[in-house]
Amino acid sequence: MARDFRSFDLSCARGMTAAAAVCRFFCRGRTATLDRAGLLPGGLRENRLAQPLIRHVPHPVIARLLPAALAAALCILTGQVAVAQEAYDPIEAEYELEELQIQLDQTGIDEEGVRAVQARASSMRATAVACVRRAEDEAAQVSADLELLGDLSEVDVAEVLEQRGTLEVQADTLASRITACRLVILRAGQIVENSAEEYSRLSAKRLASPGRNALGALADLLPALPQYLRDIPARLIDAEKLASISGWRWIIIVATTFIGFVTGNMIRRYALPWADDQRGAGGEPAVSAVLTRAVANQAHLFLAGGAATLGLVSFARDANLDVFAVRLALSVLLFAIARALISWYTGPHSPGQGLTLMAEDTQHMVVTRLRTLVLALLLGFLIFGPDWLSSLPDERDLVVRSLLTVFLVTGFIWVVRLARLLPATRDRLYLLRLLLIVASIVAVSADLSGYRNLANYLLSGVFATLTAGLVLWTLLWLINQASEGIVYGRARLSYRMRGWLGIRPDSSSAELGWLRLVLSLALWMCFIVFLVWLWDTTGNAMATLRLYSDTGFRLSDTTTLIPIDIASGLATFGGIIALTAWIKARMEKQWLREMGMDIGSREALVTLAGYVGFVIATFVGLLVAGVNFAGFALVAGALSLGIGIGLQEIVANFVSGLVLLFERPIKSGDFVTVGSVEGTVRQIRIRSTEIETLNRQNVVVPNSELITNQVTNWVLRDPYGRLQIRVGVAYGSDTQKVKSILEELAAAHPEVITKGKVPAPRALFMQFGDSSLDFELRAWIRQIERRFQVTSDLNLAIDAAFRENGIEIPFPQRDLHVRSWAPPPPHLADGHGQAPPLEDDDSR
Repeated sequence: MARDFRSFDLSCARGMTAAAAVCRFFCRGRTATLDRAGLLPGGLRENRLAQPLIRHVPHPVIARLLPAALAAALCILTGQVAVAQEAYDPIEAEYELEELQIQLDQTGIDEEGVRAVQARASSMRATAVACVRRAEDEAAQVSADLELLGDLSEVDVAEVLEQRGTLEVQADTLASRITACRLVILRAGQIVENSAEEYSRLSAKRLASPGRNALGALADLLPALPQYLRDIPARLIDAEKLASISGWRWIIIVATTFIGFVTGNMIRRYALPWADDQRGAGGEPAVSAVLTRAVANQAHLFLAGGAATLGLVSFARDANLDVFAVRLALSVLLFAIARALISWYTGPHSPGQGLTLMAEDTQHMVVTRLRTLVLALLLGFLIFGPDWLSSLPDERDLVVRSLLTVFLVTGFIWVVRLARLLPATRDRLYLLRLLLIVASIVAVSADLSGYRNLANYLLSGVFATLTAGLVLWTLLWLINQASEGIVYGRARLSYRMRGWLGIRPDSSSAELGWLRLVLSLALWMCFIVFLVWLWDTTGNAMATLRLYSDTGFRLSDTTTLIPIDIASGLATFGGIIALTAWIKARMEKQWLREMGMDIGSREALVTLAGYVGFVIATFVGLLVAGVNFAGFALVAGALSLGIGIGLQEIVANFVSGLVLLFERPIKSGDFVTVGSVEGTVRQIRIRSTEIETLNRQNVVVPNSELITNQVTNWVLRDPYGRLQIRVGVAYGSDTQKVKSILEELAAAHPEVITKGKVPAPRALFMQFGDSSLDFELRAWIRQIERRFQVTSDLNLAIDAAFRENGIEIPFPQRDLHVRSWAPPPPHLADGHGQAPPLEDDDSR
């Protein structure tokens, strides 16, 4: 174990986890031996501080990985490699590669031997690639040190000359090492390619090798059929392994199986009515009820099969899946699991919910065909064992195997043809359905013709692909449902998760969206890698994929895309984004409230923390992805030019957003007027501010307008505001009575402030108008944004009070005098037949 830990190179972790990727970035090009301090993974077991910790770890696997985890944490904190690297000798690697080539050239080598040679050569190639990386990093550091010393000069002191000579020797040594390691890469790559060709040849030979066809096997079986039937019990019952089960142990197994069956029936009897009564707000079945019903309906098979399997495995000697009794008990448990999954997939609140929009008879048909397919798979597992689709059967079982293959393929095609009946797949997936049917027909034809290796390859590949696709579909659905449940759910857990992540109800979350995207990409990558491994007939696909994922694709002399680093960068980005969401939630709900900050200050700091977290996540994610920021100077210059030409408004809004967040002339919840927009500030972002008007319209205002233009903040200091209501009464009205009525009505309104730090309501006689005595009622209200409603209430009250007290509210009056006269005589008309205009006579 010490050798395993000492050979663990954290700098070559290649981003398998985000911590390892970050550690590799910080540790790249630097090595340090901490063995003397007892800090190496191998030395942690002798360290007095670490011994109690490791000794009390409950699981040996965790105890084995704990030293490496401590070393990883030390590497991240100090920026140095906390594990010793074993010396890699390219010369020894050359000798080993020659031995591997000799093994590959042997005439009797089989597929397993070729795979072993291929795996070792691939591992050596990866080690040589890591050797080149480390050597190139060290060579770059040595070259930088030589540049610091400058060119050779006659005035250099002896120490400088000695240092330059040492660096030059190191540079030459590293150059030789790089050349040797590259040669190992070349030789190992050749062996990997030769192994792939040999494995492809052997695999093709195996797949194309014929055996006895079904008719020949049937002709051989018919004469020996009575003996074959008599041998079945002895072949199925492994008396040697079951001999360790004594009589009382068989009684315990049978009793526990019976008790499990009875208990399951009781659970089924009481759980199913309860599940039927559980309904959601819209009358649909609840999520918990759907899952409970699917499991409880098979509870008797679950408990009986599980009890029988556990008893046989516990009491039988060397019990495994080769024992028929164990397979029989496990088949009952697997059949219960399959029936529960089918019931769930064909019901509501499941990944297949969109596929269940069908008639009841069609849904029953789907369930029946899926159960038939499961039954065919379990029969093959029960008769031939877990590897019945990957190994050849006994010569005596060829007929049974062929019949079972026909039954399996028929059930599978029966299920595939269901796609034309389902609304969601009726007009989709034509090519996939055709490929599945063709592959199934070819497989059963190959099995009947004697090409059972080809049949096994096709059938195992098809069913493994569909199983992986089903798992991927389910996991993606679970991620989607979990995301929507957190954001829009009404359950108690949804509220807790929203509070933990700081998500407002019925609002989206960027952090949750990024995390969902990263998880979905990771699942799709795993699915694609599994398909490559499953259908690979050369044995070289995974090695090539691993090589390119580690070494990457060279786009230019200075640019290389490394997929594993990119994946690590995305994982790191998603993790930091999720951590940022948690920190924002804690800041808003707990930390800042304990400091006594008002809501505006809290939201400003929380918003700023979100943007800072996003920037940090982006920066660290790019670092882990291997992006070289040394070349960003040109990009920064181009960005500055772009800002100067076309991004002035965006930058102005960004800077204005920072000013709003720090200076806080307006805050969330303030009632403001910006130009023609009047409403409540809902959210202040870096680029814009969202204002909700009194008509419930959300207006997005650029932040630069809030800084450069005039903004009226009605509640900057406090939410109070003063109303000014002008009222005119007729001449001759009792002015004192009018004044008292106005003040009494204002004081009686519940939203008008009558005492405190603001003046009480007051009515003022302002002027003698043209047709009225003008009064003005001034009153302070508690919420200025409700001024329109309060004004309306006071106007209604004033009108009613004036009518009751006989006070008239006049309206402007104008007298119109119309003067008429007879037309002039004809002799006074002008030449056009019109009368001359009248002259004004002031004397009249």
